Amino acid sequence: MTNKYANFSTLRLANDGFDAVFHCLEQGQIQAAFEVADALRSLPEGAGDDDARHDLTLANLCDLLSRHPDNPAIQALKQHVPSKLLIRAL
Repeated sequence: MTNKYANFSTLRLANDGFDAVFHCLEQGQIQAAFEVADALRSLPEGAGDDDARHDLTLANLCDLLSRHPDNPAIQALKQHVPSKLLIRAL
């Protein structure tokens, strides 16, 4: 029997992404909040999703992090990106 639910790291990223959107909105950074939500739109929805969606989400996050180096809420998402990808992106 396969697990139909997303794994823990995906759920953590979704939660941290929600926190980043909320923080951006609290600060009046509407465009930044939209960009966070847009970067996370391809999050895998379950264990059956292929790795391409995960890779796309990581690429989107790298791009987002490079565009908002001074935003602490967005930079907090850095913990979800493998360091080898961050080095190439930043």
